[in-house]
Amino acid sequence: VNVRTTSSSSTGAFALVAGCDMIGLGRNSKNVLASRQEKVSRRRSQAQTRFLRIERSKEGRVELQSAVARFFGTGKDGSQVQVDLVSLVHVAEGEYYRRIQEQCASCDRVLFEMITTRENVKADHDGRKTLKHRMFPTAQQIQTAGAYGLTSQLQSMDCFREGWYLADLEKEEVQKLQERAQEAVWGASAWGSCAQNITDALRLLVGGRSRGTVKDKLVRALLWITPCPEAGLLLLDWAWQGGRPAPILLPLASALLALDYPASQKLVFAQDLVSGQASGFTATDPETTLIGKRNEAAIAAVSQAIEDGCKRIAVLYGGLHMKDLSRRLEVELDFYQTGEEWNVVWGVDRRPATLPAAVGLAVACLALLGIDAFDWFNTLAIVVESWATSGPYAASLSVLPYLLRHAIVYLSLGRWLLEWDRELFQEERARPAVD
Repeated sequence: VNVRTTSSSSTGAFALVAGCDMIGLGRNSKNVLASRQEKVSRRRSQAQTRFLRIERSKEGRVELQSAVARFFGTGKDGSQVQVDLVSLVHVAEGEYYRRIQEQCASCDRVLFEMITTRENVKADHDGRKTLKHRMFPTAQQIQTAGAYGLTSQLQSMDCFREGWYLADLEKEEVQKLQERAQEAVWGASAWGSCAQNITDALRLLVGGRSRGTVKDKLVRALLWITPCPEAGLLLLDWAWQGGRPAPILLPLASALLALDYPASQKLVFAQDLVSGQASGFTATDPETTLIGKRNEAAIAAVSQAIEDGCKRIAVLYGGLHMKDLSRRLEVELDFYQTGEEWNVVWGVDRRPATLPAAVGLAVACLALLGIDAFDWFNTLAIVVESWATSGPYAASLSVLPYLLRHAIVYLSLGRWLLEWDRELFQEERARPAVD
């Protein structure tokens, strides 16, 4: 576990001297406002943007890790209040959930996320919500976790305990807000989630990750008619936005060469979760109900806990919520981050393969280029024949399977091969103190 903390003070006192004139007061107010805006801007420039990461341990294991981001602010009586944003992954090793519960044991209040029906929730006269009984995972959640050799959150973490409060919206309210916002309704059907994924995919296919100009989109469009279009598109994305090779590349190649299918599954799943943090995906959009409105409820629960006199508060929410939650803590509640520590969600041991991983990657790249070249020439022959026999309309339709195949390859490689929120030579740096 890597822990980095710094200490600083964010509180200040402003003395209003009796007899000061209105002009002086106005100037002081403007200076105070400008100072506050500068401080908030500086904090945002230093803000943590990654709450899930993949690292290699000293023992050589490849680990998915989630962050515990530590914030400090001022309570209603002027005393210091600590808020820990505890990033959660909903399937993990059992030890991960035990460790988080241990970390929360010393907190005055634990606020957790859970979308459940109103019949499972009780609220007191001030609106504080708790569970009526312990919640258990569905058969599908257990099956999904078991497919990776992991356990689901509700199997290992009991949220029905003293001091633990629900800081989320009920299922009925989430669905009502989504209908009002004309979003895909959560839990209504599998099509809603599928439609969201298709929308994200189309945005990437047309505009890329940098959301470039019309000229940039035209360049991207021309690449679709070249051999191996996914290679050119990924190179453009990297040149225009930045990024670096994903840390699972060599371990994944080793696992595949060693025929270790369970390890390769966990590595790909881990990279999928980390890639979801990149901007531009609906899953992290703070304007949506599932992120924005639920985060509003979480911040309201934090404010209530501060009003109740709690000095140490833990907020347990999914990792994709944390970027917006940290922004709200800093901007709305005037808290500042001092550091973070990391919990191991799960790890994968590297097994020796018959061939070096780098050789395996090189062979895979050459095979992809060869297959793509054959696919392009074969598609070109089909288009020419269709044009000659059935006309341009049939020729245009014959291109669609080619575009669909390579769109799938482009989207898959974009999630597994590169980290889009990191620069090529970027290293972790210590967080400076904020005054």
